[in-house]
Amino acid sequence: MARKVRNHPVPRDKMSENKLSEQTPKVKTHDFSVALYIRLSKEDSGKNNQNTVENQKALLEDFVKDKPDMKVVDIYIDNGFSGTNFERPAFQKMMEDAKRGKINCIIVKDLSRFGRSYLEAGNYLEKIFPFLNIRFISVTDHFDTFAVISSEDGRGVANRLIMIIPYGILNFKKQAIFTKFTDKMLVLSYVKPKHKF
Repeated sequence: MARKVRNHPVPRDKMSENKLSEQTPKVKTHDFSVALYIRLSKEDSGKNNQNTVENQKALLEDFVKDKPDMKVVDIYIDNGFSGTNFERPAFQKMMEDAKRGKINCIIVKDLSRFGRSYLEAGNYLEKIFPFLNIRFISVTDHFDTFAVISSEDGRGVANRLIMIIPYGILNFKKQAIFTKFTDKMLVLSYVKPKHKF
C-alpha cells in the first residue's frame, strides 16, 4: 500500500523557485552622497597646467556622471591654499558636513590635492574616514577605500600608505632643496672687501 501525503506539498516548480530565492543573496546597492574636493595652491594658481580648478572640477564630474549610485551633494574648493596642513576653510566645511552625515563619499583628483602631509592624510584615510563611514576616492591614483575594504588580500592599509608617502617625501625634498638654495644665495651674496684695513 502506498503512502499518502497528509499535508499539501508544494509543487516541484514552485519548490525550486523558493530554494533559488533563499540561496541567492540580495545585492544591496549603496547610494553615496558625494563631495567633490578641489584644492589649488598659490604656487599653482595662474599656471597653465592640468591642476586648475576648472580642470579638476571637469575631471571629477566626468568620473561621477556614469555612476548611478553616486549623487554629488556639494563641491568644496580651496583655491590658493597649501596642502601641507588641513586648516583650509572648504576642507573644514566638508568635514563638518561629513560629521553631520550630509556626505558619505569624498572624491579628489589625486592624493596631492587632498593633502601633502602624509601623516595627516594617513590619519584621515586610516582612522577618521573609516570611523565616519566615509568612502574616499582618488581618481587619477585609481584608489578607492571601498575597493580596499572589499578586497580580501589584506594589503589595503599598506597600499594606501605606499601611495601617500611619496607626496610627503616630495614635499620634504622640495623644502630641503629650497633651504640649500637659499644657503647658497647667502654665500654668493657675500662680497669680499677690496682693500684690507
